[in-house]
Amino acid sequence: MANKRHVEYSTEELEAKKMLLTPAATKRANINAAKSLRDFLRQKRQAVNFEDFTPEQLNEVLGHFYMSVRTEKNELYRGKSLQALMYGLNRYLSYPPHNKPFNIMTGSQFHSSNELFKVAMQELKAEGNADVKHTPAINQEDLKTLYASKFMSPNTPTGLLNKVQFDVRFYFFRRGLENFEKMTKDTFGVKIDQTTGKQYVIKRFDELTKNHRAGDEELVTGVMPETGDSSCPVYSYNKYLSLLNPKCERLWQFPINTFHGDDETWYDNRPMGVHTMKKFMAKLSELCQLSQMHTNHSVRATGATLLADKNFSPIDIISVTGHKTVNSLQP
Repeated sequence: MANKRHVEYSTEELEAKKMLLTPAATKRANINAAKSLRDFLRQKRQAVNFEDFTPEQLNEVLGHFYMSVRTEKNELYRGKSLQALMYGLNRYLSYPPHNKPFNIMTGSQFHSSNELFKVAMQELKAEGNADVKHTPAINQEDLKTLYASKFMSPNTPTGLLNKVQFDVRFYFFRRGLENFEKMTKDTFGVKIDQTTGKQYVIKRFDELTKNHRAGDEELVTGVMPETGDSSCPVYSYNKYLSLLNPKCERLWQFPINTFHGDDETWYDNRPMGVHTMKKFMAKLSELCQLSQMHTNHSVRATGATLLADKNFSPIDIISVTGHKTVNSLQP
């Protein structure tokens, strides 16, 4: 008998290999979300095997769950935590071994449960649990996942756009949306450090931001340094700038649908608007399968946290981040 040339895998073995792609923190978040729903069903004396429910059955259960779920201390969830439960459940059901073809967040079968989710969020806001302050920083594991993801690869138009926008938010401590859609190709400049010979990116123009109105001095003085590694933000920024559409002066442009690596332009003559940028970090969190949904403000909080970890004083930190007071740095 001839030797078999190709390796053979069972379906179970292939599913196990696919699971290796999921970060450990994300797996834990998924399992915890599933446990919360199972505990809820058990308390209501209902079947707990929700993995086997039809979309219609699951929709009915989820509506009640979103409105009724409480923490182990019998307290209301924070808005961000309730969102994390929803994200975790969706991943739990769509990942191996369940591989459900539906999406509980966007599927038409889940319209009524999603409406109740919105109601629950509104009630949390009314109770003061809407998470409107002190966004938590992105943890190290999620940061590693982001930079290793194809969705932040500098070798594709979309990946390069995502990486450069994330880098700008990270190094310049951008607030959630302030003036982002108005940035042009001239907003930042590339200079050379005469001592080291390395490049760095600076912000050329002052801006009128929420924390610093007319009459305030420009305090957001961050720079984006050349790091010399595969994730170098200066390399990505220079590459992105060279591939922008010459007919559009805006810095953030939509990527073209199809491309070749040697194309001179990777982006359309169509600038991005506020609504697209508003969803930037939330969408990236889902695409990269992060442990929780992060917001645009999370990126800024991460920069401030890293400075604190390096023993910068609170006064030094707010001079870079643009926070108005030291108290606003508190988690």
